[in-house]
Amino acid sequence: MKLGANDVSAVKIGATDVNKVYLGSNLVWEKAGGALLLDLYPNAAAAYSLRKLRTAYTGSAIRVRRNSDNTEQDIGFVDGELDTVSLLNFVGAEDGFVSVWYDQSGVGNNDVAQISQSAQPQIVSSGIVIERNGTPAVQFDGTNDNISNFTSAFINTTDVSYFSVSNNDVSESAGAIHSQYSINNYSIRVFNDRRTTIKRNLIVTSSDIITYTSDLASYSNTANQRLLSAFIDSSKNMSSYKDGVVGTTDTYVGTTENNGLVLGSQVATRFLNGTIQEVIAYNSDQSENKAGIESNINSNYNIYWDGSQTGLLDDYPNAAAAYSLRALNSAYTGAAIEVRRSSDNAVQDIGFLYDGSLDTASLLSFANGGDVFVAKWYDQSGVGNNDATQVSQSAQPQIVSSGSVINENGKISVKFNGTTDYIQNELSVGGTVTTFAVSKIVDELDFNFIYDSFGGTGNPYQIGRVRLGCYNIGKYFADNGDGQTANPTTLLNGLQNLFFAKHTNSNVSISVNQDALQTRASTNFYSNTEYFVIGARNDGAEHFLEGTIQELILYPSDQSGNRAAIETNINTHYTIY
Repeated sequence: MKLGANDVSAVKIGATDVNKVYLGSNLVWEKAGGALLLDLYPNAAAAYSLRKLRTAYTGSAIRVRRNSDNTEQDIGFVDGELDTVSLLNFVGAEDGFVSVWYDQSGVGNNDVAQISQSAQPQIVSSGIVIERNGTPAVQFDGTNDNISNFTSAFINTTDVSYFSVSNNDVSESAGAIHSQYSINNYSIRVFNDRRTTIKRNLIVTSSDIITYTSDLASYSNTANQRLLSAFIDSSKNMSSYKDGVVGTTDTYVGTTENNGLVLGSQVATRFLNGTIQEVIAYNSDQSENKAGIESNINSNYNIYWDGSQTGLLDDYPNAAAAYSLRALNSAYTGAAIEVRRSSDNAVQDIGFLYDGSLDTASLLSFANGGDVFVAKWYDQSGVGNNDATQVSQSAQPQIVSSGSVINENGKISVKFNGTTDYIQNELSVGGTVTTFAVSKIVDELDFNFIYDSFGGTGNPYQIGRVRLGCYNIGKYFADNGDGQTANPTTLLNGLQNLFFAKHTNSNVSISVNQDALQTRASTNFYSNTEYFVIGARNDGAEHFLEGTIQELILYPSDQSGNRAAIETNINTHYTIY
């Protein structure tokens, strides 16, 4: 496909990569290098998935039983994804259960099956395909569902690597994603563990009746998808990862048995109440290929931000601080926000998905139907530790209300209540500051500050002060704390807007939604700031913002030359004007 005379090498919708483009029903473009996972990393011992993993595989994905008459039918792939049209045509408005999950490895007949109808996991519920994060998933009931192959020992007990995508729907529980069957309970298994006292991942019980573990790096009581990777090398050294983060290690002693494979339980115990979407096992140490395999899986299931895609700060770097509910920087792989729920005041970090969007599934799971507030907004600039925090619970802005995320113009937002809410960083900048902010200020005749800095010398309301917001004559403004305000041509409208402001030692400028830049002479900004208050006056005592903030980026330099491009990037994401 060409754009003019130029070949198209990549297509994106927002920050999301597009692999195929159709004109009607005709495929007109496909991303180069679109080889399937097992084409890129072959020789798996077993591979179960609801997407196609190997080009040479021509079989079905699953065999499904419909509960209306217990008839069974194979369901294959269309364009590499599960054929959900055929699946729903077969099941109808009833329920569908998986009786066979076919092995795509090509090594042997290592399909897993369940002949007991009451123990078959589910794929369709009342005529709706079961999904997790927008992709089909096999649901296990946590009581007796599993699916297995006990015909042969087709997976090693050393030199073995596992990759899986699963979720656990029950708080403070642990369910087995897969386990190698053992008559004498000498087994290898991988758990999806949500307990906050134990954090199991890879577990081996050997012939010396000792259990060896490679645990998660941290406790994680969330229902979102997990990409779990587990490795045992030829020396019986164990290691494991959750969403690319390494956990603890161990080395098991003795031997362990393998008489087959079970998905969804540890044979007759530790039944998973949740979903499995993919399990791949190699009879080899795939540690060197871990990054590539995990990236392939992550890009398909959109599980976590790994920095493999670029954001605004990759194109326009060197910000002093950057706060957003989307990923801005490929070099930053930390969380977006630390949140507190009102029900028990527990706190949790919320990160980004692979496509750069906020992990709202984890956020809402944590909220558990209640209210959630932002205790810390992490700085994505990578320059320093300029996180914006609020330790006072009564002054924390809100992000979830009664179990629903707070949105502005279809995008998640942080809501400031106009009476107590603000957050504060420790950012020191001086000479020149350029800012970009996506904010809604409720239409009212009062001071509302998006930000206000403190200069540290002289009168704290004057020297080294830069401000952006609206004031009590009903206008948006930016100033350097000396009363010489710059006002945009856009009038106060109570809507989501994109603000641009530049503060220097000689003037202050403002623009809203790319309207004509307005500049006012000002010589007050001559002392470095010591901190910024976001959402209130610089002492946190009044002039609180009533409205929302979705993004705030501060540069310690003149970004006038990049202004149009940065504003276009922001507006493309938020569709403000």
